[in-house]
Amino acid sequence: MKNIALILLISLAVVSCDDDSEDLNKDISTPVSVTEVVPKSLEEYISTTGTVNPIKEVSISTDITGSYFLLDNPKTGKKYQLGDFVQKGNSIIKIVDEEYENNIKIKSLKLHLEISKQVFEKQQSLYKKGGVTLSELKNSEVEYINAKYSYDDALLRLKKMNVVAPFSGKIVELPYVTQGTKITTGTFVVKLMDYHILLLDLDVAVKNINNTHTGQQVRIMNYSMPDDTLLGVISQISPAIDPQSRSFKAVVQIDNTKQLLRPGMFAKTEI
Repeated sequence: MKNIALILLISLAVVSCDDDSEDLNKDISTPVSVTEVVPKSLEEYISTTGTVNPIKEVSISTDITGSYFLLDNPKTGKKYQLGDFVQKGNSIIKIVDEEYENNIKIKSLKLHLEISKQVFEKQQSLYKKGGVTLSELKNSEVEYINAKYSYDDALLRLKKMNVVAPFSGKIVELPYVTQGTKITTGTFVVKLMDYHILLLDLDVAVKNINNTHTGQQVRIMNYSMPDDTLLGVISQISPAIDPQSRSFKAVVQIDNTKQLLRPGMFAKTEI
């Protein structure tokens, strides 16, 4: 019986060892992939932050006193409002003052210009034939030039009755004013921005001055576009060093055609 028990113990021990061996083999059987080693470029970048600004921005105030009238947006058929796109040269607001307009006398000035032009052209013809003196010709020319100056000046004064977009952009500020309300000269009425191109001012540590140059590519990132990275280029670099921060100014120009970034946004950059 002792012999039989011994044989059973040895058998159990052998089985147990075989099980451990199998478990050990399972643990070390890890999949391995092989990749050929090839030379690649290593990227080094300068990380910094800044706030983006529009390429163009203007705040417009009135040049004359008169009644305020917000005009219709030809694209929407409704009154202009925040966020509307305005083409360069389009009128946004009209200032009405009949007394101011009458004092310009645009119709009479236009008629005077036409008459003085005809007289000058007639004097030119007569002078060639010896019908008038050089002095008479010059006097008619002076009259024509003065009439043109007066008419052009009147047109400029009439333009002051319209608030016109100096460039194509979006309305970002539009203070509410009741239609027909009289407002005074110098009243702020609208703010426009063009941000299809953005400018980003950066403060770069002086230690990186030899590694920073115009035309250098810059990656732009913002929390509002986690899956997108815009590209910009350094367009300007200041040669002066700020003695307080030990940094220099660099300006990055960003193509924002898709308008993923808005003016005033905080951005992380990698030069």
